[in-house]
Parts: sequence; C-alpha cells; structure tokens
Amino acid sequence: MFARIAEKPWIVLLLASFLFLLQALPLFQTRWVEDDSWYSIVAYSYLQTGQLRHITFNPDDVRTLDSRPPLMTFVLAASFKLLGVGIWQARVPSLLFALGTVWVMFFVGLELGGAAIGALAALLAACETFLVITARCARPDSAATFCSMLAVLFYLYCRRKDSMGYAVACGLSLGAGMLMHVNGLAGALGVGLLILIDYPLTFWRNARVWVVVLISTLCLAPCFYLLAANPAVMASFRAEYLSRTDIPLGQRLMDEGDRYAGWIGLTKIGSLPFRVPLRLPIVIVA
Repeated sequence: MFARIAEKPWIVLLLASFLFLLQALPLFQTRWVEDDSWYSIVAYSYLQTGQLRHITFNPDDVRTLDSRPPLMTFVLAASFKLLGVGIWQARVPSLLFALGTVWVMFFVGLELGGAAIGALAALLAACETFLVITARCARPDSAATFCSMLAVLFYLYCRRKDSMGYAVACGLSLGAGMLMHVNGLAGALGVGLLILIDYPLTFWRNARVWVVVLISTLCLAPCFYLLAANPAVMASFRAEYLSRTDIPLGQRLMDEGDRYAGWIGLTKIGSLPFRVPLRLPIVIVA
C-alpha cells in the first residue's frame, strides 16, 4: 500500500483536499460562535474608521480598543473589502488557511519521510477535528496553525539546504503566526525545540538561528511599541490577557473540556448512561 501511495502522492494530496472540503463546506454558514462576531466586528470597524475597535462595546469599556494580535483582523478586513460583508466572506480566510495546512503537512511529510509519509500526513490533517471546525469559524486558529507549520517546513528546508533565505522565510512565518494569535507562540517554541535537537550545544553560533530569532522578533516590534506608547491599548491588553490569570489551573482546564470532548467526538448515544468517544481511534492514529 505504501509503495502505491508513493507512486502517486499528488493524487492522494488532491483526494485529501477534496475530503477536507467535503467535511468543511456543508453547513458552512451555520454554527455561530462568539468569536465570529468579535473578530468580524473589529474588522468591519477597521474598514469604516481605520481603527481597531470593538464598536459594540460601551465606550467606557477599556476593551473597546482591540489589543489582540492584529493580523487576522486585517485579513478579515481584506476579505470584506474584496468580497463584501457577510458570513461566508468572514469564514473563507479560515477555510483557505486550513486547506493550506493540509498542503503544508504534505510537504513536511515529504521532507521528513518521503512521498508516502507526505500523503498520509495530508490525509491525517484533512481529518483533524479542530482543523475542520475552525475552517468554519471567523477565528485565527487555522491561520496560526498554517503559519506555524509553514515555519516548520521552511526550517526543514533551511537545515537541508543550508539556506539563509529559508531562515528568513521561517522567521517571517513565525512572526505571522504570532501576529495571528497568541497561540502562534507554540509554533515558535516548536521550531526552537527543533533547533535545540539539531544543534544542542552550538545553536548560539549558528547564524541562521539568529536570523530566525531576529526576523520573528522584528515582526512583533510594532505591537510591543504600541503597547508601550499607548496607555489605552495597554489597559485593554491587561483586561484581555491578565485579568484572568488568578483563575486556578484546574478550573481553566475544566473550562476547556468541551474542546477536548469535540476532539475525541464524545457523543451521547441512545439511552447509554455515558458518552462514547467516536473519534478516539482517529486521535490515537494521529
């Protein structure tokens, strides 16, 4: 089977893309979640006023100024500008980023293990629950994932080809991921771990490593400057990210329970007194 896949990996990639779209496109304009509004409102406000504001908030609310990483808002604003304002226009960027992730995973697998591994990586990504769900939401999850995995791919190319250009591309991708969402930090940590594995004692002498660090840091510099220079933005940042730091870790993990339940497909079936994790086999395989 692996030999046959290796002979025609591009066909498998196209099938994986079709499989992903088959899951993501039905009911594409349904299942409203709060973040659909939070991001779309700010993007619409930016189009109308040129400011990153939650225009539905009370003007006295310190969170009126949006202190979140701005890149996803700019992407949504561009979508509204080009395609008009609507539900599918707000969600199509997430769909494209998620589909792009399937393709990036193919090339990561291709780089690490050959055509068969690349094809299987694309199939697994196409069936990943969170990726399918976030492809139908105006949220930055799939965008941050795409940028982070693209950074991993560029790092692998940089390592094999000893290329400074790919080091720059890796840093830009990491910066873009962090500008999409704070979870983009996970991508930076992942690339950092790969660097430590490859150069455990000599990473600090590797010029390409410093290029990755410098470029990704420079991408974040405007945000740091704005926080330092604008007290109103800093107040919004504190309210958004620091006001909930006193919640116990156990409580925060419990609040995330629905996400993990969705990941393993925890479903109530008939009169059974417990829920069945229908997607658990897929998670284990992945």
